[in-house]
Amino acid sequence: MGNKTSTPKHLQRSDKTKSVIFTFEDYTSDAPDDEKISREVGALQLAISDHVRDYYHERQIQCSPEDIEKVLLKERERFPTLSSIEVSHLVCDIRTRRSALNSFISHMVLKNISFFGHKSHTLLSPGAVGCINDFGFGDPQVKLTDDEETAFTQWRAVTAHLLPKIQKRPTGYQNARIDRLVKSIDETLINFYDSAKDSAERLQSLRGIVERAGIVGEMIFASPSRWKFDWNASRRDLRSRDRRSKEGKAQSDHQAFDKEGKVVVIVLFPALVQMDTKDPEDKHGPKRTRRGDYDGTVAVSEILKEVRKFAELQDPKSQEPEQQHSNPEQQESRPVGSHPILAAAAEQEPRQSKVS
Repeated sequence: MGNKTSTPKHLQRSDKTKSVIFTFEDYTSDAPDDEKISREVGALQLAISDHVRDYYHERQIQCSPEDIEKVLLKERERFPTLSSIEVSHLVCDIRTRRSALNSFISHMVLKNISFFGHKSHTLLSPGAVGCINDFGFGDPQVKLTDDEETAFTQWRAVTAHLLPKIQKRPTGYQNARIDRLVKSIDETLINFYDSAKDSAERLQSLRGIVERAGIVGEMIFASPSRWKFDWNASRRDLRSRDRRSKEGKAQSDHQAFDKEGKVVVIVLFPALVQMDTKDPEDKHGPKRTRRGDYDGTVAVSEILKEVRKFAELQDPKSQEPEQQHSNPEQQESRPVGSHPILAAAAEQEPRQSKVS
């Protein structure tokens, strides 16, 4: 008889395993715990904030918001709570630029570590993301049964055990995807780059953020818990923010509201929600392991109100979030601020500090 091929060491069953079949516990010894995931997400949030503070100016630029929107639409960007033209105005206005750039970078990296991302762009394994879609779990609205949830958790644990890790050493295809995402993000950021700062250092810092996001994605993928990033600011979040703000609570007549009556803010970084645990402060809601960061200053409300008012005059049907697209044939090229009230406010008012 021929020689029997031994099972590779990293695939051998644990001594503690009595079953013939590999079990979930065989692959959880290296799985990150909840606190580690929360810490890594916090480090990612801090890295984005530091990057924006260190490498981008707060001066007027030559490009109009419509020019910036064209760059965003080039990649068919769809933002969680704001339209592309609203994001464009917020990054162009010096009062809200820092908050808006934080939000933009956060969105770009986090959407690419989602289970529901596209396999051609994801920082996760494209094969794994393809399998999730094949399973029928690629839609975030899909509710899994208990059996499906258990099977999905076990599948992720085993798959994560076998996949190469960005944290250890990115493979060729991982580096290519990281570089592609850095380039895509920088097409927008370059318009606000402070030329007094080292360009190579800035790009290396941005690449570090993308790599860190990929590591967070790998950790969440391997975790036995289900996680999501919540881009909607709850009223409790806003009350907490107001208590921390030195400026106090903004007046209601300066606040913008969406169709559901929620205060409209710039979400600099979303809340991290652990889906399978309960929040002790909310009997019906999942636990928010990390609260998000928001900017709900008067400047944000003023800009969004004016942009939406102008858009309604152009096209009354254009006010659905994530579906509003500018029509270049209907819009004239305008200076930064676009609307006279915004341009005047941007020139006269100093930038308001970001909410911590």
